Amino acid sequence: MTTKIETQERLANARNAKRIAIRENAKAVAEDLRRQRKRSNAYKLEKTEHDDEAEPKSDLDYTLQEWKEWSEKHVRKNKSGGYKNLEELAHSTYEKEVSKVTVDKEKYTRVKEGKGTEDVENMVRGLEEATERRRKRRKKGVEETNSINEKNRHLHSCKDPTAQRVIKLLWITCCSDKVIISFPNTETPSSEPFDFVSSMDVYDTIKEHIKYDIAPNHLQLFFSRNPRDYTRFQNYLQDVWTLLDSETVKKYLLAVPILDIELRGNLISTESPTSLVSSILNTFVKLTTLRDANWKSLKLVSTDLGDYFPQKWGRLFEEFRSLQELVLDDNLIRSQHPIEIISLLEGYFKWPLHLRVLSLRRNLISNFSATALKLLPGTLEVLDLENNILEEFGMHGEVRLADELPHLRLINLSNNRGLVKIQPLLLQGAQDRSMDLTIKAENCNLYTPVLTALVEIANFEKVKLII
Repeated sequence: MTTKIETQERLANARNAKRIAIRENAKAVAEDLRRQRKRSNAYKLEKTEHDDEAEPKSDLDYTLQEWKEWSEKHVRKNKSGGYKNLEELAHSTYEKEVSKVTVDKEKYTRVKEGKGTEDVENMVRGLEEATERRRKRRKKGVEETNSINEKNRHLHSCKDPTAQRVIKLLWITCCSDKVIISFPNTETPSSEPFDFVSSMDVYDTIKEHIKYDIAPNHLQLFFSRNPRDYTRFQNYLQDVWTLLDSETVKKYLLAVPILDIELRGNLISTESPTSLVSSILNTFVKLTTLRDANWKSLKLVSTDLGDYFPQKWGRLFEEFRSLQELVLDDNLIRSQHPIEIISLLEGYFKWPLHLRVLSLRRNLISNFSATALKLLPGTLEVLDLENNILEEFGMHGEVRLADELPHLRLINLSNNRGLVKIQPLLLQGAQDRSMDLTIKAENCNLYTPVLTALVEIANFEKVKLII
């Protein structure tokens, strides 16, 4: 019990000592501030301008909190210029500004005795007359146009949709050998697009082409998905299916000398829905019904098809019999099936017989073997494998490019940082066949012995090697 009382007394003493220390500290601070203020000229001036009630207390018991409150009040008062309210401040400011204004009596008298607004009215009238003269000149120029332009202007102004469609059709046929059909809200290529509003518009326009026996020399179908859109793009692809089911459309497409199709899915593997990839595959399958058409270029870019049954759709390419350019960039295509042992490129991909350019950029191909090279068509001129994950090229077998691919001009293996092996024997016989071959292997990490042998054979066979 005694211990508890002693503890309470000690706590009480400590609190009292703390209060005394705080009070003494406040007095010291107040005294220091008071001395500093007395030494300043501002304080001396302030003392003469204000009454004694405006000054702080002079006793030493003035607490720090009271000093702080007085200082804040004094600062606010100085900001307002000593006025009681904003109305007095505004009136004082107005009087000050008015006193600065100087009146030029001579100028005032001259303007007062002048002609009023007559000069301004004359200027406005002159501008209106000049505008009217320009309008008449333009009207006269239009009236002097020839009869063809006059008829075209009349047709453009009419509300007959058939006439408008014929004008558009004739214009695109006369002004361009290449017609690009790009569906709405797609990112059209740099060439002049022939942009249809809907599949029915496409169908009606094609019927007009056939009616007037008109067909462009080069027709390109172009689709590019907005990365934030799925449904609308799928609807456009379904429009294509409807068109390709029409015998009229098929007849028209078979009559076009050069046909291209470019489809950009702009997909990211982590967010691409299966239904969208399925729509792209169905479109691809529908196009094979036109296997006898004059297909020259097929581009499927950023569709992520490599994750969806490549062993099924890889065989469809050979259905495009006249195809010369095949671009399959950024589609997650792998050289090895994730479950089966056999290589996809060796067992499941069938290439068009007359293919000249094959681009497989930005995929997941780790090995392009000698067998895969043998399966390429002999007409191939360009093989582009840039930005894959290649480790080997042309290994696991014997093949000579001069025998299998005599027309080959370029092999691009650049930016495959894991590429350590290229079969040097691929280049044998290139000089005998007069091959103008270039191999690009920039930003690769070839083993030193492999690189040495490759450079030696390339120099002997006169193959250009870019490393």
